[in-house]
Amino acid sequence: MHLITLGCIATTCIGVFPVVLHLAMGSKVRADWRDWFLLVSVQLAATGVASHMALGTYSGVQWSALLLLVALLLQLPRFVLPVLTAKVPFAARLGNLLAWTNLLLAVCLGGALALQHSHTILPSDPLFAVFAHAHLALGGFAGTLVAAVGLRLLPMFLPALPPPSWLALCAVLGLGGGGFVSGLGALLSGWLDIGLWLLASGAFAWLATVVVMLVRRRPPAPSSLPTMLPAHVLGLCAVLCFAASVLLGATLHLHWLAADWWSTYGALLLIGGFGSLVLGVGQRVWPLAKRMHAGHGNAHQMPSPALAWRTAMLWAGGLLGMPFAVHGQSPLLTHLAFTLLSLAVASDTWNLLRRR
Repeated sequence: MHLITLGCIATTCIGVFPVVLHLAMGSKVRADWRDWFLLVSVQLAATGVASHMALGTYSGVQWSALLLLVALLLQLPRFVLPVLTAKVPFAARLGNLLAWTNLLLAVCLGGALALQHSHTILPSDPLFAVFAHAHLALGGFAGTLVAAVGLRLLPMFLPALPPPSWLALCAVLGLGGGGFVSGLGALLSGWLDIGLWLLASGAFAWLATVVVMLVRRRPPAPSSLPTMLPAHVLGLCAVLCFAASVLLGATLHLHWLAADWWSTYGALLLIGGFGSLVLGVGQRVWPLAKRMHAGHGNAHQMPSPALAWRTAMLWAGGLLGMPFAVHGQSPLLTHLAFTLLSLAVASDTWNLLRRR
């Protein structure tokens, strides 16, 4: 899980954010040693946390969390200050601030959970604290950042008219505030339930903003740009998986389903939702970033459109079988689903490394 959340999702958010600042908020951040330090730190934290948890040496998890915390404290002022002065809707600014704050809190809570193995510092059951940590990181950070950034990028990428400001504010407040309150559930009894329901309401509000933008689509600005791109397919996969995971999570929380569905919920949320979004956003942001910084290349398409479509189709095929593979624990279906997903990632990686 930490290989996905830190190694993939957090790394993507950190890597994409300077491009988003430039593209959607009119601010530029010049790369320096702090960017490289944060990149190395988040990769070391991802591999360090995963390996030390597997070995049961939780002191290594503590050091990984401390390294990542220092790197974030050095970098985040450069991310946050431009957001404060950007001429963008209030919901987008608030969502960005809530997301990065929740990431800092999630790292601190992760370090506290590692310290809990040698010293009792958390008043709640460690299992509830782990659940609070996961939803603080996924909903409070990643989900809120996706919602806040999506308010600026989705109208550009679809293209479409922006959603109503009140609906956008409900989305970022529900996700950001719900993630924060969920994190408090590791310290205060009863707060985890409140936070989870706030997260669910924020997720539904964000899905509503997506539906509104899909209904209010506009024709693409360049007449030569196709109306359907591979990134649109991946984005649709992400939205559908997010909707399914929120419904499944709410049903599980109400005890209407057996506990063995939790792994399916986690797979749909992490791989289906955030994984699809990472691939989809990457296929739109990478060409734009290359155009802005290198001054050449098509700003709307990956180096190989054929590989981009192959990535989308392989990924969608793998997602169709993944929930049944995880829940049914079928070895054959598991191998097939995750082979397709792995081939999609390999195809996308090769496309990123290609030159026109």
